[in-house]
Amino acid sequence: MNIKQEKHTRRLSQHKEAQLLAKHISEKCSSLHGNEQLSDVELLKNHLLFISVTFKPGTVAVKHTCKPSPMRAFSLFYRNWMADCLGGNIARKRHYQPLTWAFVDVEGSRQVRNRKGIFVTPTQRGEKVIDPRLANWPHVHALSLIDSSLRDKIQCQLAAPWLCSAFKHPGIDVEASWFDPSKSSLVDLISYCSKGMWQIAEADRDDFLGIFPPAKAQQCRATLSIENRTHYASYLQHRQQTLGW
Repeated sequence: MNIKQEKHTRRLSQHKEAQLLAKHISEKCSSLHGNEQLSDVELLKNHLLFISVTFKPGTVAVKHTCKPSPMRAFSLFYRNWMADCLGGNIARKRHYQPLTWAFVDVEGSRQVRNRKGIFVTPTQRGEKVIDPRLANWPHVHALSLIDSSLRDKIQCQLAAPWLCSAFKHPGIDVEASWFDPSKSSLVDLISYCSKGMWQIAEADRDDFLGIFPPAKAQQCRATLSIENRTHYASYLQHRQQTLGW
């Protein structure tokens, strides 16, 4: 298989995985909010929040440094966000916390090229991939299924983000909006969120996706087996079921 064929195969795999995860998210939303008697698309419009979290340059690093990883930094944002929404003792309020799928991204992932200091290196087969360890601007895209009891609260946070301490933290910048099918399908949105993971070598993908809320401290971080580094939709669904989400 030549490089062109490998890229085509990878794009097909990425689209298939996005379709599987989109189906899972839609089914999960329907199971949680089916009593509202709305179509699947309307339920997603009401309850699915798209979040992008960027970090102050130099405060996070993807691999092998003393700085926190982007996913670790996102987990801290998530915890602070839930504290703003739910108050204290958030560990006892897990059933109110939004089920969230998070993906780390880096600059240049849309098109693999030398840009803004990103180091692009060929694999043994000659295909170019991003070296995430040298990324200058790692960030996180996430999709959150918001409980009905939190929707009005979060809507107020979106309208006045300066009132939410998690949104106004000096080290991060947060952009959030409700899912809008007129702008993008759910499959395309998932593909956008996960595009960084598909542009790096498989060995570096362990820290590029996560699911929240974590169950227990020892379960907050789970590594991906080699066979699941590309099949992330099945991995996330299995992890969710295993941890009782």
